[in-house]
Amino acid sequence: MRRRNIINLGITSMMGPLSGFIIPPNAEFNYTPPSPSIGESVVFEATDKSGTVYKWYFDRSIDINDPDAEGKIVTHEFRESGAHTVTLFTDFYNMFNPLSVIYGHDDHIQTVYVNNNVNEEVSGENIDESTDIVSIQLRGVTTRINKTETAILSFSSVNFSNDNLEINLVLKVPSGMAVSGASLSNSGGGQYSGEFKISPGETASTRVQVNPTRSGRFDIQGIAKVTTPDGETKTYTGYIPIIVE
Repeated sequence: MRRRNIINLGITSMMGPLSGFIIPPNAEFNYTPPSPSIGESVVFEATDKSGTVYKWYFDRSIDINDPDAEGKIVTHEFRESGAHTVTLFTDFYNMFNPLSVIYGHDDHIQTVYVNNNVNEEVSGENIDESTDIVSIQLRGVTTRINKTETAILSFSSVNFSNDNLEINLVLKVPSGMAVSGASLSNSGGGQYSGEFKISPGETASTRVQVNPTRSGRFDIQGIAKVTTPDGETKTYTGYIPIIVE
């Protein structure tokens, strides 16, 4: 998104050849890494070096007298995941050309998407547990995709006991992804849940589609809780990383 000052044609006409010396700055910028995580240092760099002032604003509007950072190259760490707005304001003033006062600045806004902290240790990836009562498995079938493709997760369970079992599956999905599956419902706040009742010797399974809205790494947390008729419960947890290129 860009708001650029419009040249005052009347003044430009009066200044004549002087107007040719003005090259309005371009406030576009790049940043690395392209898919940052919470607490990761992100480097922002202005692509146009013709400005004399570079002011940066993170998740707020421009305040000329109170920028969050200044300079052609700055660094910033985001403390929350999700979408963040970054605004660069550039200014150019040429004391030999009064027209620079009229249209010598530019500002540009980009949205930066921040992932959950992938540097934290995760306790395993798939859920793959088997006891004398039940077998539980949650795994990734297709986990490295591009933004136009769909990731696939597979959940399955087998009842080895002589009693009916109730299994509750919860998937916690970070922002930037949408989940669909016939056996799951959206519980809000990025959580999707499903309930499976399994008779002795029976199985239950479902496939989950995960559709990304942006690039990055997404760690989907799976929580499976098994409940027996006498109220005894056992919980199994795992993480499945989805890489969207």
